[in-house]
Amino acid sequence: MAISLKSKITAVGIFAILLVVAFFLLAWLPQQNRKAQIRKQMEEERKRQETAKSTLSRLKAAKEESAQIESKLLNLSKRIPEEPELPSLIIELQDIATQAGIDFISIKPSVLSPKESFSEIPLSINITGGFFDVVDFLYRLEGLPREVKVNAMNISVKEYPELSVDISASAFTLIKVQQASEGGKSQTSKSGG
Repeated sequence: MAISLKSKITAVGIFAILLVVAFFLLAWLPQQNRKAQIRKQMEEERKRQETAKSTLSRLKAAKEESAQIESKLLNLSKRIPEEPELPSLIIELQDIATQAGIDFISIKPSVLSPKESFSEIPLSINITGGFFDVVDFLYRLEGLPREVKVNAMNISVKEYPELSVDISASAFTLIKVQQASEGGKSQTSKSGG
């Protein structure tokens, strides 16, 4: 049996087509699918990397902000401490009186008066000095690291040019969170100290 030339060409053509289809199905298509999977994985990895970078930048910003907040909290704890710290307050008042040139200072703290989230320490301060010394004392009192509120002031002339000034003031302490949540019992026990 002799195969004609036309049949041979047709057979070679069909074989070539089958070879191309087999190459497409067995080699090229799986490679394209693998490329698509790799692209997808790369895109997911890029997104994770961007998310990680944004998280890192937020964490760095939060760390810087926390340092600022801690600094502010430290400053606030100096202005309004959790304990009365009366000895240090009296020393600070005496120091500013000395710096202002006040001749005499008398400081009488009273019993703590608990409020909602803080306690008030009433202070009676009596100073004697010249007009400019008294003004300097009041100016320095305003710049005191500890929060002190002047409630009332009575100025009288002792001997000209000496002034006698009676100051009704208040210093403050914070009530600790657990004490504030426990209610009146801890507040009354706090006022005893």
